[in-house]
Amino acid sequence: TRVKPPKKAQKVQGKLRIAFISRIHSKKNLLGAIKFLHEVSGDVDFNIYGPLEEVNYWVKCQDEISKLPKNISVAHLGTVDYEEVFNIFARHDVFLFPTFSENYGHVIAESLLSGCPVLISDQTPWSDVADEGAGWIYSLDNEQGFINTLNHLVEMDASEYRSISIKCRNYVLGQLNLEEIADSYISSFEMLKNTRNKD
Repeated sequence: TRVKPPKKAQKVQGKLRIAFISRIHSKKNLLGAIKFLHEVSGDVDFNIYGPLEEVNYWVKCQDEISKLPKNISVAHLGTVDYEEVFNIFARHDVFLFPTFSENYGHVIAESLLSGCPVLISDQTPWSDVADEGAGWIYSLDNEQGFINTLNHLVEMDASEYRSISIKCRNYVLGQLNLEEIADSYISSFEMLKNTRNKD
């Protein structure tokens, strides 16, 4: 039986659902992601998933969260089973990941496969995401780039967003050389899972 990709939640103009799925570790730059939110308007939900690996770093993140304006809602929702990652991304509008360093970034591929565009640093191998219309890439020095894109996403309507979402899936399937099984997402999920287990 063909397994369909998770159904992508519809984008609501004026609202933004942001996901951060990664280890809570200084290398992944969650603190930087939180700081961007100070200048983002609209009704924003920022949901953090991942194990707490650096407790002192998480304390700094919590302190920054406490200073955010009232239009920003933040929740740490704990660790997540691999099988749930795709459904989580499908429920969010963007994966915000201003990481300091990434050898590959399986979680970026998982976001794109779920039709969720990525807003990432230029410290990953996914250097052509922006060229393909599947997300945005900025240097970590360019904080305003991240902030402007988040505000643009807040105001984006369902139609414009759906176009980007489709590009995400098409792009990553091409990257994974899975054109021949592009209609069977379970195969690409399994390939990612196997690759990830070897890391």
